[in-house]
Amino acid sequence: MPALWRGAYFVKARAEGETGSVPWPREAGPFTTRTAEFEHGRPEEEMVRFVQCLVLGEFSDATDVDEDGRAVGCRVWTPDGSLAHVEGGEVRQAGPRRLWDALDHARSWFASQGHPSRDRFGATITPDRQVYWLDEPGNVVPPLITAS
Repeated sequence: MPALWRGAYFVKARAEGETGSVPWPREAGPFTTRTAEFEHGRPEEEMVRFVQCLVLGEFSDATDVDEDGRAVGCRVWTPDGSLAHVEGGEVRQAGPRRLWDALDHARSWFASQGHPSRDRFGATITPDRQVYWLDEPGNVVPPLITAS
């Protein structure tokens, strides 16, 4: 049976006394704004979250909730100061990478591949980099999009 046949995520390595969470970016601006292709980051299926982990690498996220506990938005940020905030059908992004653009692209790619199961994914790891792929090394998981 494959090692990651069920829901599992990679544990963040951390030094003693640290939380393992990516710190909130202090000054991410300037922001760009556009219409969100999907409302917020609570995925409709666990595998979308798995692909999100592969695409973003190290990141933190939070779901914004209203006073009744309903999800109304999502925030995603990475160690390089990139930040995306989605709420009310609008996404605001700042920093060197466009995180929500990458997530939109990854969700589309995942759907175009037929919503594959976890056991179809693999990794190629060299001293210089790691690449995640589906079914065979030539079908790579889409990389994170950088700011233009």
